Amino acid sequence: MDRLVRRAATAFCLVSLIVAARPASAQRLERDRSAHVRFLALNVAIGTTASVARAVVAGTPVRTALAKGLLGGSLMSTGMELIGTESPSTRFAGLQLTAVGASVARNADNRAPLLSDVTLPIYPLFVRVRPGTSTPIMARLSVMSTARLASLLSGGHKPSIDWGATMVTGAPVLQSPRWRLPSKSCPPPCEGSFALHNAGVIVYSASAGTDYDLRRTLAHESLHLAQQTRDALLDAIPASDAALGRLGTVGHSISRFVVLDFLMPLRVVDEGEAMMRGAPRRNSWYEIEARAFAPGGALH
Repeated sequence: MDRLVRRAATAFCLVSLIVAARPASAQRLERDRSAHVRFLALNVAIGTTASVARAVVAGTPVRTALAKGLLGGSLMSTGMELIGTESPSTRFAGLQLTAVGASVARNADNRAPLLSDVTLPIYPLFVRVRPGTSTPIMARLSVMSTARLASLLSGGHKPSIDWGATMVTGAPVLQSPRWRLPSKSCPPPCEGSFALHNAGVIVYSASAGTDYDLRRTLAHESLHLAQQTRDALLDAIPASDAALGRLGTVGHSISRFVVLDFLMPLRVVDEGEAMMRGAPRRNSWYEIEARAFAPGGALH
């Protein structure tokens, strides 16, 4: 227990160091500091709540789950902070660290080591790493991400794959020939968004690298990718495994290859909370959180 608390404290320190080390730039958009701090804390709260809830259901020690949740939430915040530096060199690491944090929080209902079962996203795949088991590495296809990618590549406005951005992001990044992209967060008379994320796939418009800084845009959309990953690992993947497990041998066989990542409760909360407030889509929880870490999306 004490060791877990020390690890959580170390993660908090790491967040602070990354915040302090962000390079100054005359062109860098200023973040809302109060919102930034709130969402750093919110990720810790999400990790802690998920861990404790799983421990209560499973009947495992709550104190240990609490410490794991604090650690996992802190790692999720640190991962988002890395993405928020807007540096392409830290984008992939930030996504994977977010995933490691979510995995730690998700595993709180068992007494196995912290990193005994980690899922890493390389969209449209989820790579499950379980050292010491008969299948230490298993790659599973995200149904939602695969469907989104297939839809975009076969649609009327066929985008091209930006392989460089894809490699440093950890997810497909496509360049659309359209000048702006239709978006609920930027309705008329707005011309549209510079870029969009949906189900683990990022698309940026032909204008994103001309009248706007593409690096900022991709950092902001990568924050949405991290949000998708957080919800998938905490909720969608466990729900998929549980649902397929009820189908017996056939279901277990299917779960070795695909993830039915339909259940995204945090996204439902995001949509519902915005509707209850009567807020426009761009002022939803997810959008505010993404701008708190990477304000490049503020000029959609």
